[in-house]
Amino acid sequence: MNNNSKAIYKNRATLRVDWIGVDSSNPDNIMIFDVNAMSNGTGWVTLSDWENIVVPYILEGIPKANGRWHMKCCAEIESVN
Repeated sequence: MNNNSKAIYKNRATLRVDWIGVDSSNPDNIMIFDVNAMSNGTGWVTLSDWENIVVPYILEGIPKANGRWHMKCCAEIESVN
């Protein structure tokens, strides 16, 4: 991960927010988009990599972060085939 990604947090409110995208069109290969994973070139990572690499990286860099979360706002976008 790029340590410069911590610079995206500009104020206290965004310190507590991590907007992600989820592609669950293939239940056997759920993908997560997280701006904190942009160092891989796309920001898309497997759910496993997000849980085991990205989340611990975020928690390490944010004081008092505990990993608990809830959905505050969400939107579902369906593809049209």
